[in-house]
Amino acid sequence: MAKKIFEGSLLFTLSIAISLIVAEAVIRTVFDPIDFLEPYLVNDDILGHKIAAGSAAHDSWGFRNKSVPTSATIVTIGDSQTYGVSAAAKNSWPAQLQRLLGLDVYNLSLGGYGPVEYLYLLQDKALELRPALVIVGLYFGNDFFDAYSSVYSKEYWKSLRRADLLTKQQEVSEKESDGETPKFMGSLRDWLAHHSVLYRVFTFSFGNWFRFFEMKYASSRVNSDVTTVENNQRGIRTGFTPSKRLSGLNLQDPRVKEGLRLTLELIGRMNDICSEKRVQFLVVLIPTKESVFADYIAGERNLKNSSVIDELIANEREINQRMRKYFAERNISYVDVLPDLRRAVPKHPYFANTDGHPNADGYEVIANSVNRFLSGFSRREAHAVAY
Repeated sequence: MAKKIFEGSLLFTLSIAISLIVAEAVIRTVFDPIDFLEPYLVNDDILGHKIAAGSAAHDSWGFRNKSVPTSATIVTIGDSQTYGVSAAAKNSWPAQLQRLLGLDVYNLSLGGYGPVEYLYLLQDKALELRPALVIVGLYFGNDFFDAYSSVYSKEYWKSLRRADLLTKQQEVSEKESDGETPKFMGSLRDWLAHHSVLYRVFTFSFGNWFRFFEMKYASSRVNSDVTTVENNQRGIRTGFTPSKRLSGLNLQDPRVKEGLRLTLELIGRMNDICSEKRVQFLVVLIPTKESVFADYIAGERNLKNSSVIDELIANEREINQRMRKYFAERNISYVDVLPDLRRAVPKHPYFANTDGHPNADGYEVIANSVNRFLSGFSRREAHAVAY
């Protein structure tokens, strides 16, 4: 009797295992693993972190492309906003720009990177692809603080520091973490997140049911920074974390002011390097979600954190003006996508939660803005300015 029970249990287990393997194989024909699997991150002395080569279907350089080409007409460099978080790889704005232009675009971006990493990637990776055009996606939400944090925490960049500012030992970096709370069956769930598309599709689908509910009825009560907006008449339903965003834009904070100074200097260097190599250079100014929704949330005293929202928007406007002035003085090309994203608000360019990344429609707006600027950038002209 025990033998039959054992054999039956073994057969049942094998059947389940085979079914899961078959289901995993089938679902990978429908969903691209690069859009669902969680990549392994490895430490890097200069970049801080990077994706392990080939992890989660990323290329051999660890970026969100199918492979590393021998050359690319356009290379985009940026953080999670250019990587395309919250959208499939094919719907990131660099991928959509590639379809619009009909030119090869290689995406050299990763979340957590900032202006110093952009400069390093330009010199270490981008120029190796012999591009005709390099585009840097500059995100107002955290790039200035990231520039400060990287320069004052990594020895590689110490030559950029100012002696009168905080040292590495005195700084409390926004990137530092207090650690994560252990989760049930954490090791198994982590392994599945890195290797199973089936598991990730299931968890994503399940989680989407609760996105707005969790934001509105849980996070907003526990987290004082969460501000929700639900206006059926205007078709607006989403959330914001204005205090977090203000911490990266507050010009009263000497770290942000230094980060802005560093950012402008680094962009100037990138422009000079590209000019020397006869490569065109373009900066795409990517705004915060709060500034995109300014027409609906600015000056609204009935909103939670209204004063923080107004302060954030005012600081971002001031920084935007300073950057445009700097670019004009040095003849640096740029595209400010804020006006187009604002016009797209009724079409929902962001998800109905606190995520500050655009969705596929929002990335399409950015791609279209860049495409209009590059409307005369034909393949023949691209190769004419290449090496």
